[in-house]
Amino acid sequence: GVLSLQNGLTEALLRQACGDVPVGQGITTEGAYREGDRVVPTGAGECLLPPGFEPVAERLAQAGFKARIEPHIQAARLAKLLANVAINPLAAIFRVTNGALLDPPHRVLLDALMEEAWPVLKAEGLSLDRDAAREWVVTVATRTGANRASMLQDILAGRATEIDTLTGALLAMAESHGLAVPTHRAVYTLVRVLEGARPISRPDF
Repeated sequence: GVLSLQNGLTEALLRQACGDVPVGQGITTEGAYREGDRVVPTGAGECLLPPGFEPVAERLAQAGFKARIEPHIQAARLAKLLANVAINPLAAIFRVTNGALLDPPHRVLLDALMEEAWPVLKAEGLSLDRDAAREWVVTVATRTGANRASMLQDILAGRATEIDTLTGALLAMAESHGLAVPTHRAVYTLVRVLEGARPISRPDF
């Protein structure tokens, strides 16, 4: 089988690429960034895997990761998506670490993205109520406070970002439910502009 722990909702893409091979998408909240040839851990999290990937969970645990099988993996993926669509685009736009988003002036936008995304993801099967969802995003940003979000790393490296499988997925869900997400549409456009811009000098983290 093939297991993805990537951000976004990528299981359908995996199925297209892998044919008859069993595929699954889990999540990880481990924080890290690449610095040259080195990977720098910035926050311990956990890996949640779909049923059927028990041997992989065992191997991850043997390697020192906190890993387990999650029977309700779709709800867990939606919770991870909530954190990603709130944190990653803002980190990329403002070129700051995750923890900086908890303070002014970025916090007002972080809160707006959380508030807009929650009803959309709730309609898709998110199990968290509004207060729990807000607390979850703040917890992720706090635990990975020193981390450079993957979308920020892509922008700094001049690569295409994961905006389509994160915010793009949310925009499609919102449209299907007739819900307005203007702040997410704005940050989607801004990240797309940054993808095509020349790299700016790297920030001092």
